[in-house]
Amino acid sequence: MSTHSGKMLREALCSSLLSLLISSVSAGQPRGSNQLTTEGQKNQMGEITGFFHGGITVKNMDESLRFYHEGLGLPLKFDRLLDGPYLNVVLNLTQKSIRAAYLDIPGGGFIELLEYQGIERFDASARPCDYGSGHFCFYVEGIDEIAQRLFSMGYRARSEDCVDITAGPNQGARSLYMKDPDGYYIELFQKAPGK
Repeated sequence: MSTHSGKMLREALCSSLLSLLISSVSAGQPRGSNQLTTEGQKNQMGEITGFFHGGITVKNMDESLRFYHEGLGLPLKFDRLLDGPYLNVVLNLTQKSIRAAYLDIPGGGFIELLEYQGIERFDASARPCDYGSGHFCFYVEGIDEIAQRLFSMGYRARSEDCVDITAGPNQGARSLYMKDPDGYYIELFQKAPGK
């Protein structure tokens, strides 16, 4: 397996894990609700106690901040250069530094945008149906206004406009899959009226 293929496989695995973590947080699983183990086993095995953040690697931080901060309106917590020696060890990479921006998500958690510097990087984008791909989903109010703002900034969606959900547990809600500058899918989800 080539280094590039191995890297893409690792990124796909991380993306899938991130999607699962986000799904469990979105489902409102209370802390300690793991039904697979007894209380005694949890203490011996460890357990996930909450969701901290989701990190995505970007090609151009300025363009990504335009999408997430200006387009989506997520508050910028900080934008700084990370260059501690521990990074090369924990990531098992030889990058010079990482430009990192944290954007707060209303209701808790944040998105970490990472632009690696001083190392060769590859495109690892995929379609939503391809395994290894993932997406973030944000609850929104005013989905049409957000969509029009992003469209006017030149960003594209999977569909031509917001889609009404006509069946299932989310019937009456509206959704739109936007594509960020690096090809990550960001779902905007407006709850059904009264829910």
